[in-house]
Amino acid sequence: MRAVKGKILFVSPGYFRGDDAPHMQRDAFRYVQYLERTGRSARLLLLSEPTCLKKPSDPRLAAAPYEKWTDPTFWESFDSDTVMMYSYGGLSPRKMLPVFQAIRDAGARIFFQMDAGLGLPAFPYRCWTMFKRRYWWARWRFRPAVPSVVRASTQILRWAWGDSARFVCRELLPLCDSIRVESPVARENTRNRLIALGHPETANRVVFAPHPVPEAFAWNGGATTKVKRILCVARDWRSPLKGGTLLSKAFSMVLPGTGWKAIVIGDASRDVAHRSGLDESVVETRPRLPSELVAALFRESSILVTASGAETGPIVVWEALAAGCSVVFPPELAQLEPLVGWNVATMSRHRSSRSLARALSVEMKAWDAGLRNPDHIAREVGTKALVAELSKSLFSHGSDSTGLQ
Repeated sequence: MRAVKGKILFVSPGYFRGDDAPHMQRDAFRYVQYLERTGRSARLLLLSEPTCLKKPSDPRLAAAPYEKWTDPTFWESFDSDTVMMYSYGGLSPRKMLPVFQAIRDAGARIFFQMDAGLGLPAFPYRCWTMFKRRYWWARWRFRPAVPSVVRASTQILRWAWGDSARFVCRELLPLCDSIRVESPVARENTRNRLIALGHPETANRVVFAPHPVPEAFAWNGGATTKVKRILCVARDWRSPLKGGTLLSKAFSMVLPGTGWKAIVIGDASRDVAHRSGLDESVVETRPRLPSELVAALFRESSILVTASGAETGPIVVWEALAAGCSVVFPPELAQLEPLVGWNVATMSRHRSSRSLARALSVEMKAWDAGLRNPDHIAREVGTKALVAELSKSLFSHGSDSTGLQ
């Protein structure tokens, strides 16, 4: 395929409701910022909320209603030869199809960052995990238990075996020049699903592209000294998906007497520390922090531990790896299992506090024995997710730009 040399338009189907800030924290805007710094032209297009008359104040953002998205002349007005479309947001696959056709009619290439929830399951063997995620999300939204079970079951049946997956494979993905997914496991499963549904040519366009990590997280070699510290990061620890109780119990089992400390970052982080029963000098807490401060803590720390019950491609893991930290994760995040083979992570065998504590102990002992090297972690794995590296694939594609298999 010929290299892409012109302008890139990033497109988020997330609704613009009058506030720039939420969209400036997303993956797409990280690309826009980086490309702008390197002298290239890029913008982020958002889907206008029907009732919102306000326009984005930042010139790098644009917003338009869905009706315009289906018009080829609208896309021609951006003078971009590549459109990077994200699958999250307010458009179903069937509403995306006329948009994709309009982009192609305008003569632009389509790079599609596909989330596992689009209707093409990247992890079909993880339906139980997805069921639990949907169930607890429904419960968290104050639904009773039985309606939550029904809702979660219906969503999983539609997600894994409904016509939506076939529609995506048959109509949507063949229009894409590059289909990007968030883990090597997702890449292989998505390719296999496409082949099974009779689309081998489309399967060859599926590549692994993790969430882009800002340059602030990049490991700076000997300029920073790693300390015996564990980080745990979440937006809100009150969510049952984040596994705060598991972490608390695991800390109480593994931290005393080791010389290791932990910092829990996010809303309700004090609850996690309190349930561990350990002194504040062992388990510290921080509120939700700006990414620059989180990056500084990662560069000084050694291990990230996550107990999340469901993620497609957790960005915090790639932020940790870029900063030279190893990772401990639960079996629900089995899409991260290749990290174990790359010698930068340990996976808990069961979703229990005892199993998580055992996995965390393995990583702590590996660091104590000198078996973990932050230079190796960052150079061989972590830097591959930096926005600078991933941006290269936007101008020349056809294989995984990360080089990770």
